[in-house]
Amino acid sequence: MQTFLKGKRVGYWLSEKKVKKLNFQAFAELCRKRGIEVVQLNLSRPIEEQGPLDVIIHKLTDVILEADQNDSQSLELVHRFQEYIDAHPETIVLDPLPAIRTLLDRSKSYELIRKIEAYMKDDRICSPPFMELTSLCGDDTMRLLEQNGLAFPFSMYTIVNPSSSTATMCQSRSLPQSSLSWTRLRAYSNGQVTRLSGSCPGLCGRRWECHCLESTSSLTTRRVSTQS
Repeated sequence: MQTFLKGKRVGYWLSEKKVKKLNFQAFAELCRKRGIEVVQLNLSRPIEEQGPLDVIIHKLTDVILEADQNDSQSLELVHRFQEYIDAHPETIVLDPLPAIRTLLDRSKSYELIRKIEAYMKDDRICSPPFMELTSLCGDDTMRLLEQNGLAFPFSMYTIVNPSSSTATMCQSRSLPQSSLSWTRLRAYSNGQVTRLSGSCPGLCGRRWECHCLESTSSLTTRRVSTQS
């Protein structure tokens, strides 16, 4: 047994759903067998009282999103979490909050992947063509789509990337006004989008990790739900 691991403490904050999905209890039991203490954190209490902690594992995605929308309770939780991290730089945090904020913003995450793609020049890394629509559908929308290398069908997402998101698959050359009425959308070409967010298996015959939920008769769109 690796004796240097004995006495280490791992704190975690996960929703009940995430605990089951990740089979986290099996991981916790494995840690305990190796002398690593695993403790569930209560963010409503000062984390300092629950330490010391060598590692923190968390899924604060939804809490961070709510805090960014000025939810008072979520703001307090994130502040308390950040306060402990700042006071204990030796603690390993999975994942670092700045990295999570990057992934929550589709624009930032796609730009980051595009930079990595350009730097590494590796065919295994692929960023799909994309653009950000900051206004309603207008006369120049089709021109902008073509300039950014987008072709039908393509997917549209909100700029924020929550743990559970819904996309609209636009399949015709006439853009439905209602599907573009959100203030900030992202459009992706269907050709390579699977590398990052998945798409509907009915569009090209490939089997990807998402599920068709419904099809609307009034619009040539298909609703797709993706889970992180």
